[in-house]
Amino acid sequence: MESRSDFCENQLRLFLELNNDAEDELLQQIQDKRDEINVLEDKLCAYRKERLNKAQNSFVLDDGMVSINRIHGKLGHVGKNQVKMIAKRNGVPFDLLLEHCRVSGLNIVNFAEVPRK
Repeated sequence: MESRSDFCENQLRLFLELNNDAEDELLQQIQDKRDEINVLEDKLCAYRKERLNKAQNSFVLDDGMVSINRIHGKLGHVGKNQVKMIAKRNGVPFDLLLEHCRVSGLNIVNFAEVPRK
């Protein structure tokens, strides 16, 4: 709904034949392009955030893998219970750490006793 001032302004333009359709169209195109840019910037931010999360997860995995590699080096295998404990201690999802162990070629057993000193 138009305000009174907009209505009066439009009536004056019609009366004086100063209709700025070309200018209004260009302004609308500019606004459309700005909207497109905002959408693309949002997508870029989401992509960067996802990439940063992946990078942080790899650093967290490295901390957990140090302990797992030490256990694997001593025993020749690592238990899922040990992987779960290490994952919990480092704040890493268990499934992600277990999959990384499998990809790394480590021998994984269902249960392994915690080595005593």
